[in-house]
Amino acid sequence: MIARILPFAVFVLNCVCHTPTQTFAYAPADSSQLLSEWLVQNGGKVGLEIGAVNAEGLRGAVAARDFEEGEIVAAVPFNCTIDLASQEAGDTAAELATNLLRMRFEDPEIWAHMEPHRASLPGRDQIYNKYIFQMEHLPLLQDPGMESLITRVMEWLDEVYTGATTVEPQYRFTSLAHHPGAADISREDFAYYTSLLDSYSFSFPADESHEARRLMLPLLDLINHGGQPNVALKRDPESSCYVAVAVHPIRRGEEVTHLYSWSLERNDKALLNYFFVQDAEPPRLCAMDLPGVSVWDTVESPPADHELYGPGAPLCIQEEVNRLRSILVMFPTGEDQDAALLESGELSDWRERVIVKFRMLRKRALRLTMQGVQAALEEAAQHTGPRVVVPIAGATCFQQACLE
Repeated sequence: MIARILPFAVFVLNCVCHTPTQTFAYAPADSSQLLSEWLVQNGGKVGLEIGAVNAEGLRGAVAARDFEEGEIVAAVPFNCTIDLASQEAGDTAAELATNLLRMRFEDPEIWAHMEPHRASLPGRDQIYNKYIFQMEHLPLLQDPGMESLITRVMEWLDEVYTGATTVEPQYRFTSLAHHPGAADISREDFAYYTSLLDSYSFSFPADESHEARRLMLPLLDLINHGGQPNVALKRDPESSCYVAVAVHPIRRGEEVTHLYSWSLERNDKALLNYFFVQDAEPPRLCAMDLPGVSVWDTVESPPADHELYGPGAPLCIQEEVNRLRSILVMFPTGEDQDAALLESGELSDWRERVIVKFRMLRKRALRLTMQGVQAALEEAAQHTGPRVVVPIAGATCFQQACLE
């Protein structure tokens, strides 16, 4: 995972913003109740109810009663969490999975203690991200660069699992392949736990008494992402708990959300790490479509698109219109075709629907950004002559017409 540290936790589960598309993290109904009882028995506090939070049945957390600003909505005792590693080590989810699964052999008592948490997590067919991407889904991205990136991530998973990766100081966890009993863990098992840690582990920053750590936090990992959160997650040494604190009044039955990371405003980051997309208005450019930015770059509070592309902004220039156009014309289908495919009912696999919606929103953001910049340039130079659309080599007549 990329380093994404905010003043509170930034990693949790596959979750939603205001109008997302994403995985449905179902679990048996009684698993949430057992989780809550287990936390309370160990000194925790549960002011949440777990259940469907939208008409599509997405699982999330809702307030069990009214809360005022500053109240603790939920508290998870330190002894009900798993400390995976120092955040400074920069370990990937695959390396963290090695550490987690080693616990199964080396500390079976803690492994058994954490069973209520594992039971609350999504099953193998209910979670999806870059570590378990299926090869047949890669072409749906319509981006060779993204395909290559995801393929390399999965190759890295195999290297860590088999022990083929070079042992270097920053790779602190040796492969499970060299551990007694490792034969009980298949490659599929390892990929599943890696995907969980990629989407369900937290990064907490250092404070006066505690270094930055990577953690697994039961219950709090069932709180969905929200662009306008109503709780903040914090470490509370006085109560020996990680807590969710209301940042403004919350009414009973209201969904409880927190902000994972500002970087998730970009749909490529949201898709690869949590497999959801946000249907924002206006749509935002993907990180990979910004000049000089990689999808892996850490951006804690990225500039809004209007700050980059609005009238007089640094990227409100013809060269940037041309660059964005060169990206858009590479796609073999257009927005309307993607929208028609989503409406057709042909895509029975929810994962395929998410990917197609991702590429549709990516194209929409590119088109609208180009149109906005072009309009601003024409307004600024309204007496200099008609707009000139620069032809793109290799573009079809249909693609070129869509850009004019």
